[in-house]
Amino acid sequence: MRKIIAVFAALLLALSGCGGPEAPPPESPVSPASPASQETLPEVPDPSPADPEEDALVREIILAYGGELMPQKDGSSRLVRKVSSLFDMPYSWHRPEEIPANYYYIWFLSTVSAEKDQYASPALGEQGIDSPFFPQEVYEEEIRTYFDVPTEFLRLGREYDPKLEGYWSAGEHLLTGRKGIDYTYTREGPILTIDLEVDHPEDSPLARRFTLTVRLEEDGGWRYLGCQCQPNRVPDDYPTREGADVLPLTEEQWELLDQAEQLVQIFRYSIDSMENYYGTVDYSNPIQIDGMDGWCLYTGDRYQSFQDLRGQMCQVLTEDFFDRLNQHGPFIDYQGKLYVRLGSRGGYSPYLGRDRYSARAEGDQILLTRYAYYRASDDNDQPAQVRAMPILLKRTAEGWRVDYLDLPY
Repeated sequence: MRKIIAVFAALLLALSGCGGPEAPPPESPVSPASPASQETLPEVPDPSPADPEEDALVREIILAYGGELMPQKDGSSRLVRKVSSLFDMPYSWHRPEEIPANYYYIWFLSTVSAEKDQYASPALGEQGIDSPFFPQEVYEEEIRTYFDVPTEFLRLGREYDPKLEGYWSAGEHLLTGRKGIDYTYTREGPILTIDLEVDHPEDSPLARRFTLTVRLEEDGGWRYLGCQCQPNRVPDDYPTREGADVLPLTEEQWELLDQAEQLVQIFRYSIDSMENYYGTVDYSNPIQIDGMDGWCLYTGDRYQSFQDLRGQMCQVLTEDFFDRLNQHGPFIDYQGKLYVRLGSRGGYSPYLGRDRYSARAEGDQILLTRYAYYRASDDNDQPAQVRAMPILLKRTAEGWRVDYLDLPY
């Protein structure tokens, strides 16, 4: 069995080939304590007395994310990060789709390392490859216990083998040593926010401070919603769009992405942006539809009906992506007319707009990863953190369409 050794640089290199995303998800719930709403990580407060039962749950959550207990000479145990874990990842993530696929594989290895021998694959052995192999049903069920990530995103990574219907890796994952973890936490209803500090040396490129957001389930389980971190050195070794001639995208595909971003703004940012691009909405007489207030008649001349709007937008987006975006509005067909629902949200001002990219083309799809950079505060334009955000393009019978894209602001 191949050793799982470790070097942080190898992980970064692996990321340029595996974007982490994978296919279009059902809309992931937005955390009330979304990391994007914070401009900087808060100082970790001094530990305060905690409810023993709740504190035990918090420790269990940290252990499952990437920690372990190390015995001490005095018989006690010290909470430390595993030599292989999501604490190695230099990217903040706001949705599970933003965790690169190879990091899910690293996380999975760290959770089942004691049992991985039972998954040895005869097919891999015949190929002379010494690697743990995990059937897709085992691998995907374990990950989806804690992360609301669509299986399609997991299968976009290089670790997935569609012929063998499972996951394995011929690469080596070199990692750093164990470091102690200190933590504090707050809870508001089902939302748990855990502030962690890892005692890496000051010159380590790894992040020392994290804010992990978790949703507690009624059955006693939990789901990870997001994690914000500020690495000491922000990765910047990917090309910008202007210098992206190494990426497998044509000018037409970049233009398609620009159009898709405008459309996603309407769904995710503000319905008002629809008026700027496509026509007018009568806001003076909102009505209630299916028990929901705020529906307004579309009065522009670009769309004649809901189906007309859907058909035009699906010249840019896949039909599945449109339906996921519109799962809870803002568009509806009511009495044969197109209605839109009022609503908007604020943007994330620390976004710098200095995106970099990596991409991988395979068959009829292109997985593009946008590395979105953010400043630490409004008066500082130096990047302090980065998100690795997936964008998925698919070739359909009608041509290329965008199947997943989220906004960095």
